[in-house]
Amino acid sequence: WHVDDERAARERVARVEAANAKLRATVDEGRRRRAVYSQMSERKEQQLRSELADEHTALRARIAELEQRNGALHKQLAELERRRAFYAKLTDDKLQRVRDEFTHMLDERDARVHTWRRRCFAE
Repeated sequence: WHVDDERAARERVARVEAANAKLRATVDEGRRRRAVYSQMSERKEQQLRSELADEHTALRARIAELEQRNGALHKQLAELERRRAFYAKLTDDKLQRVRDEFTHMLDERDARVHTWRRRCFAE
């Protein structure tokens, strides 16, 4: 699941980058519009500037929101990685304990068999 979380984080980063690219394209489009609208009346031009500024502000806010979410996702990913490492160590420790117990049981059995054989062959 670590790979899935990392992939999801990368996809979210890609979406932030796409939003940045969209913002740049919107700003470029705004510049082109300004050139065309410079021939229009001052009032119409002011209205369009206001609309572009609002759109620009909205996009900036959206980018800030996406960047904040991206940061939170990176923190979440780090926490998941920390947990994964913790549980991996826990699993390794448990596995080692089971191996040790099994080895101890085999040693005890071997000792019992050895004792039994000595008794049988001594008689």
